Amino acid sequence: MRRTIHAATNNSEQFNGFLKWAFFGGDTIIAENLRDEQRNVVKYNQLVANLVILFNCEHMTRIFSDMIEKGEPITPELISTLSPFRTQHINRFGDYLVDLDRKLLRLDATRELKVQPVVVPFKKKDTPPKI
Repeated sequence: MRRTIHAATNNSEQFNGFLKWAFFGGDTIIAENLRDEQRNVVKYNQLVANLVILFNCEHMTRIFSDMIEKGEPITPELISTLSPFRTQHINRFGDYLVDLDRKLLRLDATRELKVQPVVVPFKKKDTPPKI
């Protein structure tokens, strides 16, 4: 139970750190003194963070699909290093050029990854892993 609580707490802290990273300007200080405006700032910040998470997940899914097509193995060790809270590849404050003629990649919500489930053996003394 302690491990489960610790893992959930770590995940929560990662998300909070990600929200702080996604906050634009003011060093995460909300300058407005009106409750409704403060709520809007928090909601907009969460919206931006969720959009970045969606982008990261879609990007990782595309990479997994390419790896599967090439016959490369997707191991539990590889998956355990992934997180939708990555920020190194995102240029928050850079110059962005808008190219209205650029063809956008479509978000494929029906994509299926054909990955075989990983079976983790356990000893008789251990309890079976919960899936």
